[in-house]
Amino acid sequence: MAKKTKKKVSAKAKIKKAASSVHKASRAKKAATKPAEVKKKLKAAKTGVKKSHSIKASSKISKKVNKKASKKSGVKKQLTRKSTAAKVVTLSNKQASKVAAPSQKKTVRQKKKSSLAEKKEQKLLQEQEKKWENFHKKFKHIKAIAFHISKQFAEGTAMEHSVFGWGWILSNKNNRLEVVFKDKTRLLLSNQQTLVKNVSAHKSKSK
Repeated sequence: MAKKTKKKVSAKAKIKKAASSVHKASRAKKAATKPAEVKKKLKAAKTGVKKSHSIKASSKISKKVNKKASKKSGVKKQLTRKSTAAKVVTLSNKQASKVAAPSQKKTVRQKKKSSLAEKKEQKLLQEQEKKWENFHKKFKHIKAIAFHISKQFAEGTAMEHSVFGWGWILSNKNNRLEVVFKDKTRLLLSNQQTLVKNVSAHKSKSK
């Protein structure tokens, strides 16, 4: 019996030794594998840090690029606005010049017409004055009859008008006298006795 118990104890001890040796081997394996895992983890962490840094750097670069692009786009927009405003101003100036050009042309034409009309009037006045001077030099010695609408006047006689001055009668047609005065040749009525009577009667009635 003692031998059997000794054998059982020795078998158990052997099993314990084998188990402890296996446990030690597994621990050694784990200890050997731990540095490799740690290295892997460190590498992964480093790569992650690098990736995060690269992502941050790329985001910063993209932000800077976007800012520059936005600035450029803003400058372009401002330039386009200024160019459009300048175009509008130039167009408005052109339109104003187009509108003003015909009005200026009209004023120039009107001035030319007025100057031509003035020149014609001056010529007519000069001709009239020459005509009157010729008659006045020839017939100033003849006594001029004071003009009145009731009087009779013969052709080729001188008259003295209260407003127009000395005049020469060119013709008398149906008591309508064509008289040359210094400024103008005029038509005057004469021998209107009935008209004078009617006017005087009307005046006396009104009184």
